[in-house]
Amino acid sequence: MKIPYRLSVTIAHKGHAGAFAGLELATEMIRTGRSNLVLVGGVESYFHADTIDWLIDNGQLAMDGSRSPFLPGEGAAAVALMSGSLRIPSLAVIRGSHTAIETSLIKTDDVNLAWTLTSVVRQAATSLRLPHEAIDSIWCDLNGERYRTDEWSYVLLRLPQLFRQLHGEPTRYNTAVEFWGDMGAATGALLVVLAVNAWQRLYAKGPRALLFAGSEQGLRSAIVLEQGA
Repeated sequence: MKIPYRLSVTIAHKGHAGAFAGLELATEMIRTGRSNLVLVGGVESYFHADTIDWLIDNGQLAMDGSRSPFLPGEGAAAVALMSGSLRIPSLAVIRGSHTAIETSLIKTDDVNLAWTLTSVVRQAATSLRLPHEAIDSIWCDLNGERYRTDEWSYVLLRLPQLFRQLHGEPTRYNTAVEFWGDMGAATGALLVVLAVNAWQRLYAKGPRALLFAGSEQGLRSAIVLEQGA
């Protein structure tokens, strides 16, 4: 028996935070009954001569003399979000998500005090029952650029209650850049995969994880994942 289905495709073009924004849209599609299975992914390649020149011109390519550089990467990643009605065991559950636009952008003279990223993280975590359900681990797109690191520092100062940490220890985060390079538009989906792998391979610190990313054009997005059954 053939199962009827309808396929639709949306292309985001939203950079680092694009996949998380896609997951938020997918969650709404499933909640409203428009779909019961959504595939969200991203693909990125910095390895083109014009792109490399652009990174060099902006001081972003990791090389001698760069003030705030990163290592470019190349790859693709995808995750599937589905309705509970499909009765398929879940590897993770989205507890919350939120997306907003930052107007004080990198490569401008504006000072970014991270109010947008702070709001995005706070809204994504509203369903958590603190302190019992504090966030155990953090997965993000920090890549060595000072703009991104400074932005995240403001969030930590404003929202320390969200994170579980031992007395006297800093709040640590995980990033794919060290091993994969900056994965651009593939970042969000890759971070979901890495967070799930941490649970499956038993090295995660606990059952809840915050994932966040920011795009150069201003998109900020965060999701809170909880380990699946």
